[in-house]
Amino acid sequence: MIGDYSGGIAEILREAGELLSEGLKQDNRSFTRKNSIDLVTCWDTKIEQLLTRRLEELFPDHGIIGEEGGGSREGFRRCFIVDPIDGTTNFVHGFPFCCISIACVEGNAPIAGGVYAPALDKLFLAETGSGATCNGEPVSVSGISSCDEALFVTGFSYERRHQKERLLQIVGNGISSYQGVRRTGSAALDLCYVASGIFDFYLETGIHAWDIAAGALFVEEAGGRVSMLDGSPLDLFGRQIAAGNPAIFKEALKKTLEGLAV
Repeated sequence: MIGDYSGGIAEILREAGELLSEGLKQDNRSFTRKNSIDLVTCWDTKIEQLLTRRLEELFPDHGIIGEEGGGSREGFRRCFIVDPIDGTTNFVHGFPFCCISIACVEGNAPIAGGVYAPALDKLFLAETGSGATCNGEPVSVSGISSCDEALFVTGFSYERRHQKERLLQIVGNGISSYQGVRRTGSAALDLCYVASGIFDFYLETGIHAWDIAAGALFVEEAGGRVSMLDGSPLDLFGRQIAAGNPAIFKEALKKTLEGLAV
């Protein structure tokens, strides 16, 4: 049964989802650049402000770290890590594979989270020990037992112009090792789709805590594995992640990184 956090997180995500939906309906989703690739829109700011205000109202003894507004964990036992729009480039181009992510973290471990993609009508929720759900229905990772039958998903970090050869090697290894390779542009949803048994394995570097904190919990609560690229326990702030179903996880990690230094 979903516990104390999920009701509040779901309520806030639905409110924020109305803003994201409104933004997707606009003809002009103007943006500014954090750098040559990383974009930010007024909708990122509006949504993060709503998330921050509502989380402070419902959980006043928690810290908050937001992608756009910064923040700190200092002095708080637990904090929320929020991403107002995961998949901002998708959003700017009107591609509906984008979402809002909220995770409650204690130390380095996510203990509750929610991801909402209003254009896809999917609300993912999880709490430690309570399982993971999509629109209220339990989800679980796939039962695929061979990489030959698996669907692999990856992402290209904002440092990709300096990591081109490494990224191409990962994609090339994927083409050689899996039934299919995908790149969607939203790490949070990639992880939710691993948890739902749609994708079988996911790997990305150059990633941030707000991209993966909720999704990593979903994968674990859906029966999957998450780790750093060397197989060690996941560090949310370590800028890398691998996630997948346990039956292929070890083999997939090896095949995807073949010929690369971890």
